[in-house]
Amino acid sequence: MHKQKLYRITYGNSNPRFELVEADIPTPKDDEILIKHTAIGINFQDYEHYKKTLVSISKPVITNNEKSFGVYSNIKQAIKSFLHNPSNQATQATQATQATQVSSDNNIASNNTFSNIVTITPGIEAVGIVHKIGKLVKDFQVGQRVGYCTVTDGAYSQYRTINSNYVFKIQDSISDEAAAANLVKGMTAHYLMRRTFYVQPNMTILIHAASSAVGQTMLRLVKEYKATAIATIGNDDQEKKSILQNLECEYILNYNNPDWVNQVKEITNNKGVNVVYDCLGRQTVLESIDCLMPFGLMVLLGQITGSVNTIDPQLLTQKSLFFTMPQLQYYKQDNIELLLSALEVFALIEKGVLPKKANQIYKFDNVVQAMHDIENHRNLGTKIVLL
Repeated sequence: MHKQKLYRITYGNSNPRFELVEADIPTPKDDEILIKHTAIGINFQDYEHYKKTLVSISKPVITNNEKSFGVYSNIKQAIKSFLHNPSNQATQATQATQATQVSSDNNIASNNTFSNIVTITPGIEAVGIVHKIGKLVKDFQVGQRVGYCTVTDGAYSQYRTINSNYVFKIQDSISDEAAAANLVKGMTAHYLMRRTFYVQPNMTILIHAASSAVGQTMLRLVKEYKATAIATIGNDDQEKKSILQNLECEYILNYNNPDWVNQVKEITNNKGVNVVYDCLGRQTVLESIDCLMPFGLMVLLGQITGSVNTIDPQLLTQKSLFFTMPQLQYYKQDNIELLLSALEVFALIEKGVLPKKANQIYKFDNVVQAMHDIENHRNLGTKIVLL
C-alpha cells in the first residue's frame, strides 16, 4: 500500500493528542472519490479542536502500527468538540465508532474500538485533483480539479476519500489558492446573507468579531449588496481597525465597551439593525437582541465567549423578533444548492469581491504554526496550506 501523511486527533482511554502520522492511502468506495489535496483551508473550527491541546513535541513513536512524525499531546476533553452529550458516553461511543468505521470521510481506519482509542482527522475544506473514482461515480473524471467544504473532518491529509455528493468542480479561472481561501468563508458569508437572511440595499447589518476571516468576507459582501455594516471588535487595536477601514467599513465598535449598544442605536437613529450576526455568544447575545429593529433576525453563529443556554421568548415577542443558529452543512446538504453556491462564490472571486490571495500560506508539515498564529491573533485573515 502507498503511504501518505495526515494529521489526527486521538482521544479515548489513551492520552489524547494531535499528531502528524503516516497512514495508508485509502481506496474509494463505489460512490466515493479519492482526492489528492493541493490546498487546504484553515478555519477557526480547526483551532477549536486544537486549543484543547497542551502542545509538547515528542520523539517519533509507533502508534497503531503507524509512524508518528510529531506528537502534540494532552487535549483536555477533546471529545467535547465532537459529541453533543459527553455524559452519555456508551451511546455516543457506539455512534462514534460506527461513524469512524463506516464512513471513509473520516479518512482513517482504526483497528481499535472507542473504549480504547478514537481517531479523527480535522479540517473541513480542501482543493485537489481527482486521483481515483468509485465505479458508481459518473460526474467526475480522474485528473479534474475539485473542492469541498461541507464535511466535518478529514481535510488535514495529503489524500482523502469522500462521497461525490460533497464535491464540486473548480473552473480553470480559479486558482487553488483562491479556492482554498474562500470556500468555507465565501460559502458561509453567502448562505448567511442570501439564504438565512436576504441582505438588500440600504439595510443595516451588525457583525460581531468582524476582523475574523469570515467577518472580513461578510463585510466584502455587505459592500457588494449595497448595505451598511456596523462591525465590532474586542478592543481598540489599530491593526484590526485598519483592516476593517480598508474594507470600507465606516462604523467600528468595541463590544467590550459597555456603551456599544447605545452606539448602535445612535448610528441607526434608534431604529435598530435588520440582522445581527453574532459569533460571540453569551457575552453579547442579549445586547445583540436589543439592537434589532422590529421583525429583525438574530443569527447566532458561535459561542466563543460561552454557551447560550436559554433565551426567554418574551425577549423576542416584544418586537416580533426571530432567532436562529444555522450551520453551513445543513444549508448545503442538497447537491444542487451546493453546486449553485459554489458557482456564486467563484463568480465573486472572479469579480474581485472575494480575494484571490490568502493572507498567509503554510507548509503541510507546519500546521501547528498556523494554530499558534490563530491563538496569538497573528496574520489576521485567510490562512491556507499549499501542498
